[in-house]
Order: sequence, then structure tokens, then C-alpha cells
Amino acid sequence: MNTSALYKEQMIREYIMKVNFKDNFSIKQIKEDLRRIIKETPGIDVKWKKDDIMNEVKSGTKVVESVKSISVAITDGDNPDGTPKVHSFTYFI
Repeated sequence: MNTSALYKEQMIREYIMKVNFKDNFSIKQIKEDLRRIIKETPGIDVKWKKDDIMNEVKSGTKVVESVKSISVAITDGDNPDGTPKVHSFTYFI
């Protein structure tokens, strides 16, 4: 990985650490913000976890979804055959 990709990874990590994944957030907004920061539109993949919480008093269940991890894919130059090199980083929330 070249220094440009390492710099991008650092900038992405700093940005992801500031996002409040427990509140409302937008994948579209994350992509737009990262495009401004690293000068390319990254690929974003969010993994969710889902918990069912049972309430014995009210005799019901509540579904709680939260972010488990987020993966960000960026390019890093080209391979010898001309296809782009892609690097992916996963951040566990």
C-alpha cells in the first residue's frame, strides 16, 4: 500500500471515529463527507446486528438494531493489467 492509501486510511479512521452510529446517520452523508476528505467516493458496507428485547411487564418484544461494523473500500492506483487496486478497511463499532 502506498503512502497515499495510508493517508486515506488515516483520514477515514479519524472520520469514522467521529460518527455517532447510535443516533440517526446517513450512509449517503458518510460517502459525501469522505468524498470531500479523500477526493474519491468510497464503497461503504454496513453490517447490522439485531436484538429482540422482551418486556415481561408489557408482554411484548422490541426490536433493537445497531451497527456492528462498517467497511470502507478505496482505490490505490492500478494493477499491472490496468484494473484498479482496491483496499478495504473494516471498523467494528
